[in-house]
Amino acid sequence: MHFRSKSISDYFDGDFVEQYLNDPQDPVFLSDQQITPQSSPGKITVKNHGKDLGIGSFDKLELIDLDLSTQGHLAVGTLNELKILSTRFDESIEFSDQNIETVLNLNKFSAGSSQKKGEVFLYANDRIAINGLGFGSDVREIYMDAITLDLKNVKFPNSSEVMLKSKLGYPTFGHQDRKVGHVNFIKNVYHGRDHVDSSFFSADPSLRVSNKKVGTAPAIKISSHSK
Repeated sequence: MHFRSKSISDYFDGDFVEQYLNDPQDPVFLSDQQITPQSSPGKITVKNHGKDLGIGSFDKLELIDLDLSTQGHLAVGTLNELKILSTRFDESIEFSDQNIETVLNLNKFSAGSSQKKGEVFLYANDRIAINGLGFGSDVREIYMDAITLDLKNVKFPNSSEVMLKSKLGYPTFGHQDRKVGHVNFIKNVYHGRDHVDSSFFSADPSLRVSNKKVGTAPAIKISSHSK
């Protein structure tokens, strides 16, 4: 299943399309390679005016330049790989807590309302690969679950509790240290204005929780499938 505002070939040259679609290492997600659209990409906006919204597929699920919103909870899942890509920002800009609000034009997943906060669930049997995703301010909790999580250019809301589950449940930082079965913070992952790096988490690797709190709970918690 594919959500795309246009064919991806409208954005990238043939070599890049071939690499993106067929290379299992997916450099567009894992490396520092810059995304360079050939045109100004549009976006798809899907709004659910009811309560909960779920999107699922048996095979690969690709969401390219897609904004999703619902008044209740949002669930997106696949029995293969879930890929989320935004082509609407300039990766060459160095992000920081001072400019992240203005330079990132991300896919946006929104759930809930000011009266009742929502939850976002992202699941893939094999891998979740994200390059360019933010969340609405009414999202109270975010769950991601796959054998491997690859996160790049992701902004979690400052008030959201985040649970990240992988097969082994350990974080890595930077594309050079990326490992299958881990939660891999490839580049530019933020919780609010706080950069998620090794210092963001407790020094005790067995805890796998962030030093930052949302209320009394860790802002980000990492867990393995055995727990």
